[in-house]
Amino acid sequence: MTGADAEAHAQYLERSLSSDMASIQREYMERDSSTFWVALVGDDVAGFVGVQPCQVGDPEFYQEQLSAFESMKSTLHPDRIAELRRMHVSPKHRGKGISRLLLERFLQWCRDHQFAGVHLTTLQAMTVAGHLYRSVGFVVQGSFHVGPKTVVQHYLLKF
Repeated sequence: MTGADAEAHAQYLERSLSSDMASIQREYMERDSSTFWVALVGDDVAGFVGVQPCQVGDPEFYQEQLSAFESMKSTLHPDRIAELRRMHVSPKHRGKGISRLLLERFLQWCRDHQFAGVHLTTLQAMTVAGHLYRSVGFVVQGSFHVGPKTVVQHYLLKF
């Protein structure tokens, strides 16, 4: 990751920890059509991922920044689009298939709960993550800049 991408990622983490990640119980476990998984290796938290309906996550963000979201909303009802949120695997546990297992569990849960599709955003610089998402059928719908050099990609998977 470039310096600009690393800075954007650090800001994202800070924002996450002070918003939905500050209360996983309230934001994911007690909301309808939302949940959160944690992968453990022994006693270590190896990774995690959450799901929320799109309009729960950050609706102002979509209205202000994500023009590609408009085309998605025209084909899928917004409350039936799941958002992949906070996907992360600890560096010491990467390369063990944990990301794929979390993603497969996430997608099955979304299908079981009758979502019509899944949307996510990630930094373009996170090439391994992008490869994983494309390998299960996500398609890049567009991209936008956060700052002068950092590119965020918007992915969509329709069921």
